[in-house]
Amino acid sequence: MRINKMLGQHGMFIVLLKIIVAIYGATKLIAAKDPAKSFFDLIDFKINGFLFSLKNQPVKQVLLKASKTLFWVNVLLFLIFFLAAIFFKPLPKEFVLNWSLIFISTLLINVSIPWNLDHSSVIKKYVLNSPLLLIPATPILSLGLELFYKIDFLSVFLSIPPIQELYELLEGNRWYLAVSLSLIFFVVYIVIPYVQFWIILLPVFYIFLGLTYSMQLLLGIIHKHLNENLLAVIMGILVIILAGM
Repeated sequence: MRINKMLGQHGMFIVLLKIIVAIYGATKLIAAKDPAKSFFDLIDFKINGFLFSLKNQPVKQVLLKASKTLFWVNVLLFLIFFLAAIFFKPLPKEFVLNWSLIFISTLLINVSIPWNLDHSSVIKKYVLNSPLLLIPATPILSLGLELFYKIDFLSVFLSIPPIQELYELLEGNRWYLAVSLSLIFFVVYIVIPYVQFWIILLPVFYIFLGLTYSMQLLLGIIHKHLNENLLAVIMGILVIILAGM
């Protein structure tokens, strides 16, 4: 099918941009006369108002708004993939790769913004107030349960050869073993993922922060030197860029 070829031969992001530009151009033609003109002028006015607000707002507020928007972008991307998987079989490999790249990129940006801007709240919500902390505490808690209910919970861990070796190194001291396992679980399930999140999300955040600053600067230049209709100028720039693709 023609759509299948289009999805396979072009980057999905480029295709989406071309569709958006085409829809914008079509609406401008449709809106040349009333009653459609009043309706589309209102939409155009609201979008320009939104772009002006992005230009003038503190970057932190822009980033938080972007995070909320990207959540719905991820939902939309999931629906696109779901519908494409139903109607176009088999899906072109290029489409799957492009979709995965866009989905993962938007997801990482979406997560990186609150992770960096409101880190304490994220940790409190998703770590301190979650069952995740029960994993490191399990070995020590198992000793408490064993003390009251006379059930050997640690035997589950002792069935694993490396833990059995650790138990022998600790000369069979069950309390030392429980504390050691809790520390190991804390490092494996809390510390290592936490460090990995910083390694991944910190550069993602600063790249997106730089793009946000650049976007605000571009909007300011357009407003100051080119036109009051920011949306029209942006679409014009996109037309020039996409024409060569």
